[in-house]
Amino acid sequence: MKKRILALLLVLVLVLPLLPAKAYSSNESIIWNYLKAQGFSDAGTAGVIGNIQAESGCSPINAQQHANNILGLTDEEFTAAVDSGEISREGFLSMSFGQYGYGLVQWTSPDRKGGLYDLAKSRGVSIGDLALQLEYIMKELESYSALKNYLKSATDVTEACDQFRQTYEVTSADISRRREYAAAAYQKYAGTAVTPITTAAPVPTPTPQPATVAGFHDVFENNYFANSVIWAVQKGITTGTSKTKFSPNATCTRAQMVTFLWRANGSPAPADEVNPFQDVPGEKYYAPAVLWAVEQGITTGTSQSHFSPDKDCTRGQAVTFLWRSNGSPESTVTQNPFADVKSGSYCYNAVLWAIQQGVTTGKNSTQFDPDGVCTRAQVVTFLYRDHASRAPE
Repeated sequence: MKKRILALLLVLVLVLPLLPAKAYSSNESIIWNYLKAQGFSDAGTAGVIGNIQAESGCSPINAQQHANNILGLTDEEFTAAVDSGEISREGFLSMSFGQYGYGLVQWTSPDRKGGLYDLAKSRGVSIGDLALQLEYIMKELESYSALKNYLKSATDVTEACDQFRQTYEVTSADISRRREYAAAAYQKYAGTAVTPITTAAPVPTPTPQPATVAGFHDVFENNYFANSVIWAVQKGITTGTSKTKFSPNATCTRAQMVTFLWRANGSPAPADEVNPFQDVPGEKYYAPAVLWAVEQGITTGTSQSHFSPDKDCTRGQAVTFLWRSNGSPESTVTQNPFADVKSGSYCYNAVLWAIQQGVTTGKNSTQFDPDGVCTRAQVVTFLYRDHASRAPE
């Protein structure tokens, strides 16, 4: 008896982590009805659902861990941010944190995610709308005519599941789990009456989009960084990544950070033209900014001979550069609220100073995330707040 209990516990330990975090059982039946209405056979429909269950648990707002862990947003918050424009189209496609999946089938590549984004905007519905995503799947399957025709005549659930995985999902992950979900869907729904549903996503009255600012299509007046970007453009600190894009969610490089800081300080010419860094060619736009930053004691590079201009600038580095540009002042903050900023860390004093000056409040009340990448929006916001804290009353 004890052996049987232990065996059962072992099964639970192994299987439970594989199950979707959320159960969207009602969505599964909606998806079944939709695909059946498109002419898919029972086996073909079950094969598709097996893959969708494995990818997202049938949740159209499922955001891969990059959004949850790096951005600190729930699926609902992430979806709302994309819908509102707080996360721009460019940010949705890449977020500069590497590719990540979203939606029923975890669309990942920029081209496929861009198609989903554009369809949602043209329909005036949420990017996480279930009917919209089902329509998009069918739209994509138009490019896989052989697979689409096969799913309409498929009689073998496992083969249908594998065909959809290999051709549409293009993955070798979770094969057994996909098959199990497909078999379960077939057993549950095969032979049942189909409830017809519309193939088109509902088209509600479009929500008015907030106005853009500073001439950038990806910066809206309700973004937290809007005033910072306006200020940065007016001061000549940045002109954006193009005439119409600021790319707020793109990662800020070390070269961009010191250049922004140099321009915010009036773009002074470096007194000494001796360049200690092999990776900072004199003709690069950031060369005078780097030399100035070295002279001012703002940076010593990543080594004696390298500055690493194209490396991501971390949040810890950004506030440290700012702090040093202000003369490395002592902070009157005595209580460090951030568990991830330890005493003795190179950025410890800089972070406490940034709290005192109102430059940052951290990622949340207990985490600053010093090793997290700093986006362009965050950098100009740090600069703007620093400028405001030094402005005479």
